[in-house]
Amino acid sequence: MALISTLVTDRLVLRPPSPGDLDGLVGLFGDLEVMRFVGNGKVFSSVQVAHMLETMLAEARHGSAHPSWVPGVPGALMVVDPGSQEFVGMAVLRMLAPDLALAIGGCPEPAVEAGYVLGRAFWGRGFATEIASAVVRHGVSLVGREHIIAVADVGNTVSHRVLGKVGFSVVKEFDYRDMRMNYWRLTPLG
Repeated sequence: MALISTLVTDRLVLRPPSPGDLDGLVGLFGDLEVMRFVGNGKVFSSVQVAHMLETMLAEARHGSAHPSWVPGVPGALMVVDPGSQEFVGMAVLRMLAPDLALAIGGCPEPAVEAGYVLGRAFWGRGFATEIASAVVRHGVSLVGREHIIAVADVGNTVSHRVLGKVGFSVVKEFDYRDMRMNYWRLTPLG
């Protein structure tokens, strides 16, 4: 039984992972252009992706092993077209990894990271903004606006525009695993 919610947008469904998502994830994380600003810009092997999916499935069933896990924070959500069931990408709303929080410094506690990765066939159609809006709304409903953060490579100008559209502002730049990143917080309401 899944502990995480399915989120529905105007055009997409963001649902818990299933074993059948392996091929979609291998294609996503095996595309060098998609991975340009993800991790260290290197593709993942099918074995690495299989291990990642096993972790996602365990989190969907049991919750995160993160020491500050907030029940209901989903971790990974698979993004699909509801009509065709075509795999579009992956969204995340997860507890911020402790080493990433340390690299950033001054993060809220708990800190919940919002993000997404889209297959190249779905770029330029507004899906990133739609996905980011959905995960941010869900995150705010779970932990409050002040706890939702995002990180993005400083060179990823497309993601910068998306994050700005959904209410984030850059706080600072920082270094993480040989990458220069931006730390984003939701702009306070008011």
